[in-house]
Amino acid sequence: MRLAYFLLRPLPFHDLVPHMNDSSKHLNRPTPQYHLTLLPSCLDTLAAWVPPGRALHIADVENLMGGPLAGAAALRRVRDQYADLARLAEGDHILSACNPRLAVDASRAWFASRWLWRGGKDGAELALLDAVDPDDVARRYNRVVIGSGDHAFTPLAHDLGARGVEVWVVARRRTIARSLGRAADVVALLRPSPQAVASDCAALDDLASAA
Repeated sequence: MRLAYFLLRPLPFHDLVPHMNDSSKHLNRPTPQYHLTLLPSCLDTLAAWVPPGRALHIADVENLMGGPLAGAAALRRVRDQYADLARLAEGDHILSACNPRLAVDASRAWFASRWLWRGGKDGAELALLDAVDPDDVARRYNRVVIGSGDHAFTPLAHDLGARGVEVWVVARRRTIARSLGRAADVVALLRPSPQAVASDCAALDDLASAA
């Protein structure tokens, strides 16, 4: 349900005392009276031509695959899970980003996307955040899926939610920021890789042996 903004503003002083002349300016100004004005809602802006349920997927590919060294096989595994968890549908739009060094592998293994490439620390997430305008997204999409667990996306999730957009987050287990999870309407977690499961089991064995 989309909301409308209301504004309380005082009536102009000359409207309150329309017959006041110069000789009476020494009188105390009356207490302002307020009236309610309905403003056009910036939230109720979803374009009429937008297909029902259309989603925008904002994917930090490196975050989803577990880092740039995880390999193309990890990205393909994540791709299949993501499509299911995010309810990826025909007509959805996908905005993806990763390090330029992964450009070839990512473009082959991931979904057809509008690609952003940026190197350096947190390059992919910064490229995505720079490219997304919450007002524009609210006009064009019913739902946004953030493919990352990084806390940097928390303000974006809040901004979209405030504009009436349903926000989902798809992320790896134990990597999702608490603030981002709280800002989302739906959180879906990717299944761990076989290597991660084996690592967890080995850690549990070590703990059992040390007990």
